Amino acid sequence: MEKTTQQKDEIRLKNSSTNDKILLIGIGIFFWLGIGSFAYLFERTLKDIFFNLNISPNLTEIFGELINFLTYILGVFYLIKIVKTNKIKLLKLFKISFLMLLIGQLLQFIEPMINDKLQSENYFENSNQYYDFLKENPNYYTISIYLGIALYFVIGLIIYIKRK
Repeated sequence: MEKTTQQKDEIRLKNSSTNDKILLIGIGIFFWLGIGSFAYLFERTLKDIFFNLNISPNLTEIFGELINFLTYILGVFYLIKIVKTNKIKLLKLFKISFLMLLIGQLLQFIEPMINDKLQSENYFENSNQYYDFLKENPNYYTISIYLGIALYFVIGLIIYIKRK
């Protein structure tokens, strides 16, 4: 029994829709992991800069957490903007997301080697003060936990609002 052209088109459309959904899942996963790579990289780099500049440990922790939080938020806004404009095919966006993850991981690997060349005389003393400060002030860990939880709520809210 031969399928009609309409039946073939319906099957092709269904498969296309399923493939798009799977690609969107992949894009979400790799984009999230890529954002996480860059968020960690930016946070780590900022903390290294603050250690070199002798910035107080509490400011180092607060700004490190904020840069991490903002990287995720801005990344999600950017992804939503790209997906809503439909200017990039989903397969290409999937590849870009995967590449973004690889680049972020590679830069995380390279960053300590570069930072090692740029360390000031008081870098290690300041980093020790920072970690001693965190041991003496465990509330900063609580702030980090609450910011992490708030991040999920904020991103969920952004996605909910931008879904239309």
